[in-house]
Amino acid sequence: MIYRMLLLFTAAVFTFSSDNTIPSDPYSLLVDIPAFSDLFSQKGLSAYSAETRIAGPIRKSLDALAAEKGLQQPEFNELYDSKRGFAFKIRNSTYPPTLKRMIEEMFIPVLVFDRVISVMESKRELGWFQRFRSITTCDAKFVQYNNQPHIRLAFTAIADSSIEARTEGSAAAPVSVNTKSMTFILEPKNKLVKQLKIDQIEKGVNKEIRVEKKFLFEYKIVNGREFPSELIIEKDGKEEIRFRADYEQIKGFTVFDKKQFRYIGADGRTDTVNISYTKYSFNKDADLSQWESGNKGKDALTKEADADKLFQKARDAIMNGDSGKAKSLLKKIIKDYPQTAVAEQAATLLEGLP
Repeated sequence: MIYRMLLLFTAAVFTFSSDNTIPSDPYSLLVDIPAFSDLFSQKGLSAYSAETRIAGPIRKSLDALAAEKGLQQPEFNELYDSKRGFAFKIRNSTYPPTLKRMIEEMFIPVLVFDRVISVMESKRELGWFQRFRSITTCDAKFVQYNNQPHIRLAFTAIADSSIEARTEGSAAAPVSVNTKSMTFILEPKNKLVKQLKIDQIEKGVNKEIRVEKKFLFEYKIVNGREFPSELIIEKDGKEEIRFRADYEQIKGFTVFDKKQFRYIGADGRTDTVNISYTKYSFNKDADLSQWESGNKGKDALTKEADADKLFQKARDAIMNGDSGKAKSLLKKIIKDYPQTAVAEQAATLLEGLP
């Protein structure tokens, strides 16, 4: 997952002429892709919060987990801030930070539009963008998509490069994930992402496989504007998650009314989560205190981001066989960022290192 502060890449903005020509620099089109926060922005709306109601098998599992640990049943808020986008947070103050983070990450599909589009946003970070240019080739052309002309941008890593590399899995069984190509299909006028295909290589102990992930977007007109209405996430042609959203007008603002995501459970069966909203509060009345999971202010957000970067570096070091560097990074997290969500994970990981 990408949790980073973004520095906007100040490149020239290219627009399409009436004959739908593609710019001579197709990389510039990445700058034009709107983030979900841009799509959602509305005049007079700076923030809102709403209480949520969750129904489905996952609710029963969460209630059972809470009972096992002697905690209250989890309750959630959805938060929106025009500068930070969306967050889906537990409002129970008694939950330990690590448990909060684990449960909140279970609901990432709730924020999936925002998170997937934020991947595009990373292309505006100057350093990332320059490296991206240097290690990829781009094939840009018009194609028919849903019987309409769309722009296809196919970015492929050159030689032995990777567009993005990260480590997943546990310390005992880490898996390196390397992105080799990314293909966008964009609606020409508004640059909305209609499809994103990512080709990756997953490499673990004595095992290497190629994986294709595909994100398919649909949009709807709400109050004269386009909002995301559905997202399907596929892996190797098999649907993993289907997300839908309905909107309504509250006090003149367009907000989420209901959300639903369907996913494949651990037992291989399809499960559905339904989420509805109540008690909306807007602007100065919005309660955003849970954004930092109990830690308030910009400083807390910065510490979380810094600690998370160190944690990812530690996992990369483990994957590369450098346990000494990993130990040093994990000890730094525990010492310098004891209140962050990854501190407990760092301690657990440190205990398991030889």
